[in-house]
Amino acid sequence: LLGVALLLAIVFSMGVGRYGIPIGDIFRIIGSWITGQADFLNNQAEVVIVLVRIPRILLCVLVGAALSASG
Repeated sequence: LLGVALLLAIVFSMGVGRYGIPIGDIFRIIGSWITGQADFLNNQAEVVIVLVRIPRILLCVLVGAALSASG
């Protein structure tokens, strides 16, 4: 249950911010990034998701896990 809540929070936080990105575009961007077809020169949303939001979100998840494990 908490894993599902974490995944929903991750997807939600990828779309919310100064540059709002629809959920459908988030999944399309992640899919193109995984397959290696990302076009950073022509798509500002891909730059925001891949270079700004994903690293920030993953760092927050790791810090939360470390704080949880430390007690």
